[in-house]
Amino acid sequence: MRAKLAALSAAFLAFAVLAAATAHAADRPAMPVKAPAQPVPASWTQFYLGGGIGFDAERGRSSVTAGGTVGATFSTEGFQGASLGLSATAGFDLQVSPRFVVGAFADYDRAHQDTTVAVSSFGNTASVTALRLDGGWTIGGRAGVLLTPDVLLYGLGGFTQMRVNNWGLATTGFSLQEPTLTLDGHTVGAGIEYRLASNVSLRGEYRYLSLARSTTVDAVNNLVWVNEISAHMGRLMAAYRFGGPGMTTPAPPVPAPLTAWNGFYGAIGVGADAISRTLHTEIPGFATFDASGLGGADLAGTVMVGFDHQLVAGWVAGIFGSYEFANNGNARVAVDVTGLDISTDMASIDQSWTVGGRAGYLIAPDALLYGLAGYTKTTFHQVTYDLLVVAGTAVLPDFHGITLGGGFEKLITDNVSMRAEYRNTRLETQSGYPAPGLVNTQSQPTINAVRFLVAYRVPTK
Repeated sequence: MRAKLAALSAAFLAFAVLAAATAHAADRPAMPVKAPAQPVPASWTQFYLGGGIGFDAERGRSSVTAGGTVGATFSTEGFQGASLGLSATAGFDLQVSPRFVVGAFADYDRAHQDTTVAVSSFGNTASVTALRLDGGWTIGGRAGVLLTPDVLLYGLGGFTQMRVNNWGLATTGFSLQEPTLTLDGHTVGAGIEYRLASNVSLRGEYRYLSLARSTTVDAVNNLVWVNEISAHMGRLMAAYRFGGPGMTTPAPPVPAPLTAWNGFYGAIGVGADAISRTLHTEIPGFATFDASGLGGADLAGTVMVGFDHQLVAGWVAGIFGSYEFANNGNARVAVDVTGLDISTDMASIDQSWTVGGRAGYLIAPDALLYGLAGYTKTTFHQVTYDLLVVAGTAVLPDFHGITLGGGFEKLITDNVSMRAEYRNTRLETQSGYPAPGLVNTQSQPTINAVRFLVAYRVPTK
């Protein structure tokens, strides 16, 4: 009995001490309890400045008529030209919810790529200079959805004003040159932007630009120029994002699985090509033709398969094979001035394939910056022409060459990624291929390509 009473007394005493301590603590201010810090993704509410490279493929109709009644003396149809250049952007984004972002922007684009075709005959020379976009600006807005806290998929629209250096023709003692135009229009497009850190992001973007129809009257030469121009634009850009309202502490990157960059993958994508070339051909005893600069452009689709292996210290290496097919909308140029009658298809790619390898560094566990190199075989569409006194169709041979480039790839999930890629393919010089009525034909094309792809990575165990 005494033992039981002792145990009961001890329990009661312990309870009393605990109750007293609790009451005493209640009389004092509560001490803060330090909970583990919970990282919060940074807001997209920021100003930004950026720049990058751009690719333009101009498309539409241009014609000039003499006195407006004689008929077309100069006309083009389809893809009229292409240009490579630089882009600058400034804007502001507002994150309106955890998943949605809206914003406004102002851009400036500057391009320069002259394309000329020269014809020499009996001491006389005629040269044609192709249309190109010289520079311009766009103001507009964008809205997008956050696929992850640091990946924004967006659409855009805006007002554009573009300066156009137009087609010109010069012959011995005679010249035609449409004045440089400043045309208004609208822009629509889409893109994907990845934020590497709170203040640095990369984006790949496609835009379609439509310019207003223009009519220019040359009273001196009694000519009327008419233009209907649009353009397809691809852009790869980087931006620095300044802190703004709503900024919070950026969350540390979530490590991708160690096997995320290992294994096989398949990808599909779209893009555009600009074909730069040097071309020489002759009509025996009559004329020679020389062309330089961008000789054509097209829109392309891509199918790709590959295998990557993640190495130590954040490096990834892999091999790939890609097949591409393209179309330029049957682009054609025709000239008929003072007896000079020339018409020809613009150069365009039919199909090509590339096998190669790539190596890159993981700038984040789920983001890869890489370079690539490979071997390419390209088949061009046949070219139908009517050059002064000869006409025919040239079936171009297959061209082989080396491809170099680079890109950026971001994992959206463990098995799905998106990438933006630029390639430069320098093909071999081909000569002596059959072209009815022509001799000493020689060409050496170079292809500048931009691609946007979505890849599915086969899960690994």
